[in-house]
Amino acid sequence: PVPGDAGQAREVIGGADRLAGVRAGPPGETLTHAFYCGEAPSRAEIAAALAAAGDMGHRTLGSVRDPRECQRIAELVASIIAADGVVGLYQGRAETGPRALGHRSILANPTNSRTLETLNRLVKYREAVRPLAPMATRAAAERLFELSPGAAAADYNAYNYMVLTARARPEAHRLVPAVVHQDGTSRVQIVRAETDPVTHAILKALGRRIGVEVCVNTSLNVGAPICQTPAQALETLRRSKGMHALLMIAEEGEAFLVWHKLVAPPKDGGEKLMGWVRAWEAGTVATAG
Repeated sequence: PVPGDAGQAREVIGGADRLAGVRAGPPGETLTHAFYCGEAPSRAEIAAALAAAGDMGHRTLGSVRDPRECQRIAELVASIIAADGVVGLYQGRAETGPRALGHRSILANPTNSRTLETLNRLVKYREAVRPLAPMATRAAAERLFELSPGAAAADYNAYNYMVLTARARPEAHRLVPAVVHQDGTSRVQIVRAETDPVTHAILKALGRRIGVEVCVNTSLNVGAPICQTPAQALETLRRSKGMHALLMIAEEGEAFLVWHKLVAPPKDGGEKLMGWVRAWEAGTVATAG
């Protein structure tokens, strides 16, 4: 499931083989994700990009390799999104195909009906009619959308790639209006803990804050191809007027929360973001106590 020219070329080759009578070999492992493009960013590469960008502030959050720290980081991101903050997520290898699945994504609140307008006008600078897609846990996807019986194999594996639409149930129209298209459908992606533990943890944390394990997901780019390198991810944050933060995760697991220090409304140099971080820290301390 690789939408775009590259995917078409692969299928043309496969179709030609079948027409020529080439017999397929034994089946391999079932495809479960599409994170195959390029290389994962190292800690040194992210640190170098941050050092070269004098207009970016950042703080380290811990390592997502540690389950407890991963949970804390997910709770922070979820708290920002629940407050209508917009967060870029940059981690691991990029998605194969021109759409985001959680490695090169921009995340936002699906419960706010104005999120679509905000992202199109202040983040992506694109036509107002352009829709947004939802990423969801397996349970949330079945709860809110009419998943096709024809795509039910391997626990609805076909919905892992954001290439299928599903009709939104009435509950989805009420709870996640930002990701329901005008025709009543949504282009759903199911996120699995085993293939993307960070994004899955964010969705679970969102469920505890907004009542649904769903998030708006659009590609991490602004007027350019989806970013590949740490420098390109920072440039995306720089170009966007409405993105509050960028979560960059190194291959070794270290997570960096990054913001643009520019003060030029609507950008506030990270002031609102730091307010959310302080509120999260206070809540974490209170909970721990």
